[in-house]
Amino acid sequence: MSATVPREASRALACPERLTVSLTVNGQQRALILDSRTTLLDALRDHLHLTGSKKGCGCWRQRCANRSRPSQCDYCTPGQILSAIACVHEGKANDATSIREYMSGNLCRCGAYPHIVTATEAASRKMATEA
Repeated sequence: MSATVPREASRALACPERLTVSLTVNGQQRALILDSRTTLLDALRDHLHLTGSKKGCGCWRQRCANRSRPSQCDYCTPGQILSAIACVHEGKANDATSIREYMSGNLCRCGAYPHIVTATEAASRKMATEA
């Protein structure tokens, strides 16, 4: 038995969709042609060469954050990582309410607070079992 893949489908598998994206960055209109999987952070850093935005370190994402998808833009990631680690180490990650209160001073532009709390709870449980 043999199967054939329609030409359109095989082309889509071999070449991800490219999109024309229009962004207003620092008051200037910018048009980019991007792979449909490009994140906003990667578009800013890799295509517009605006390297001020940072991805943060990989430790938060390797432990628990990938599963709970805590952020979209990564604006707050460095501060959230440091606060979450301190929250756990100081014994304040007892429940979601305690974590929210402890980390309330962090500004998150994409509104991912519920996911950040979930990731911190997961990291706290994981770190407790590893200790």
